Amino acid sequence: MKKVIAFMAALLLLTLLAPGLSESGETDNKRISDLPEGVDSLRIVYVADLHREAGSSDSGLADFVGAINSLYPDLVILGGDYGTEPDSSVMFFEEMKDLRIRTRYGAYAIIGEADRVDYPEEPVKLTEAMISAGFNPLVNQVACILLPGGTVMIAGLDDIICGLPDFEAIAERVESSDFVIFLAHDPSALGNARLTPDRNGGTDWIDLGLFGHAEMRDPDIVENIGWVEENILFSDGTGAIYCIDISR
Repeated sequence: MKKVIAFMAALLLLTLLAPGLSESGETDNKRISDLPEGVDSLRIVYVADLHREAGSSDSGLADFVGAINSLYPDLVILGGDYGTEPDSSVMFFEEMKDLRIRTRYGAYAIIGEADRVDYPEEPVKLTEAMISAGFNPLVNQVACILLPGGTVMIAGLDDIICGLPDFEAIAERVESSDFVIFLAHDPSALGNARLTPDRNGGTDWIDLGLFGHAEMRDPDIVENIGWVEENILFSDGTGAIYCIDISR
């Protein structure tokens, strides 16, 4: 295990509905591994499993964006399944173009099975819509985020059910001394990720793992939602907004 530092996760259950949002609140105190030495704190807002249907209320989406922006995030990460099928997922990001997420260091998004069930290859239409809405798509890619005082690596895996996941392409770009946020929509990807060596041959390279909802594919995983480990989050499948504060 890496050196552990103090960490607090505030879970704001704000589910994207039409015409508004349902909400409740909960705060958890956790611990997580090493931020870069020059980085004192980092606020991450994470959302997955919105399952937004075509024709849903624009006011609900505006409230959703407003809820995220009110948290003043350093990073915003979306974890897949934005619509109920690929076309509604593309529409979600097209509607987001005029409702900009405000973040200090960028917004990133991965792909879930509902986003690409009809696409045997990379869903270019979806990734282009992500970019137009101000999000950086991560499909078997690693983004290096330059912060004052250090760097953070965000590694995004393609969906393991309907996509073309490449664990090696991600792991070979990181190492255990990096601060790595690993993203995958399906939680069952965690096992393979932990068995895939990084560029130095180590396997302890995940500092924070953020996953979507497993639904009914793996009963052992489905029974576990929320913070299943001190640094591993499984979304509850409702479009909840997770506000994660990391500090020394």
